[in-house]
Amino acid sequence: MTKVSLPVIINEPLGTLQKTCEMLVIYQDLLTRAAKHQDPLMRLTLACVSIVAGFNCVKVVRKKPFNPVLGETFEYVSEEFRYISEQVSHHPPISAYHIEGEGYWGCGHSCIDP
Repeated sequence: MTKVSLPVIINEPLGTLQKTCEMLVIYQDLLTRAAKHQDPLMRLTLACVSIVAGFNCVKVVRKKPFNPVLGETFEYVSEEFRYISEQVSHHPPISAYHIEGEGYWGCGHSCIDP
């Protein structure tokens, strides 16, 4: 089954690195609001809401994104948000990323376990 050729139409026109960025960019305003808030509990709440809200994008997807090759990078820069990611492992697929915004920054990784 590994040598079966499938039409490219079944894939979404984005890669996994781009899809992760899309999920973060849509709700980055919540992270900006969290960074500016004085109450620590409210900051934690807004940060958690932005993460959970990102999963809404996953539900809408009907097609599989392209798998990135080892060492592939993706960078998105706007005035209020910066995202850099790289595919650091092929099997299992692991992507490392770094985000920066107005008053916050973060880094992490996403791993898809079989």
